[in-house]
Amino acid sequence: MSSGLSRGTKNAPDFDQAARNVACMAEVLHRANRAPDAMSSLAFFVTAPQSQIDAEIFGGLVTKESVRGKVIERVASYSGERDEWLHEWFEPVLESVRVELLSWESLLVGAPEALTEFYARCLKYNER
Repeated sequence: MSSGLSRGTKNAPDFDQAARNVACMAEVLHRANRAPDAMSSLAFFVTAPQSQIDAEIFGGLVTKESVRGKVIERVASYSGERDEWLHEWFEPVLESVRVELLSWESLLVGAPEALTEFYARCLKYNER
């Protein structure tokens, strides 16, 4: 609850968690041979406490521009082997997907009191 996104992997230190997740969505659709426009909606949401959003814990990672740049950089490391996938699958998925950072507080507006109390306890016991 109080952590940011993973910034990379051992083999791709700049391929962050947001970029990996959106790229995985594209790969799943590719393997299923389902075009993104066949889906009623696609979304990648990161949900976090408003205090983390305000502190810019996620920087600019949760944006289409960041995801695009990281995936293009990762695909380039394959020396052309993944270019077709990039253009035929990833780019259409990125065009269709909603990429957003949402606060828990905005999602809990109007929620039952027990749920908002539980969230308050989560914040209390997960402080850093």
